[in-house]
Amino acid sequence: MSRMGRLFTMEHNIQSDLGQEVKQNAEVSTTTSDGKRLNDHQSEMVAYILSGKNRRKIFAYITSQPSYGYKIAKDLEIHPTSVIRTLNDLKSMNIIRCMNPLSHRWKFYTLTTDAEKVKDLILSMCAESSIISEI
Repeated sequence: MSRMGRLFTMEHNIQSDLGQEVKQNAEVSTTTSDGKRLNDHQSEMVAYILSGKNRRKIFAYITSQPSYGYKIAKDLEIHPTSVIRTLNDLKSMNIIRCMNPLSHRWKFYTLTTDAEKVKDLILSMCAESSIISEI
């Protein structure tokens, strides 16, 4: 076998090994604690929440107690504008919902049913990596 052929074979073997490793990691990260697989939207929700510091904090707070923006800002010591922006982002991703959308003040937020399904997975991932230490 020529030198090019050996290099190609080695590179191909490394890529296939990495591909299998990535597939195994993807399977681990897309299953809940009870072994159910997440659909694409749920996987996107998990990635979206875990990728932002304020999103993680606010999500953890809302899982423990549905609340309104100013109380979240006060308890988590995050600027109210950042909290409202994050709440709107989470709402647009269908992670939380506003229980009184017609109200202009004191909007009360809670998790959607899709977010309830992945709540334990997200909180366990945060706890394992010590992402949310303040809560």
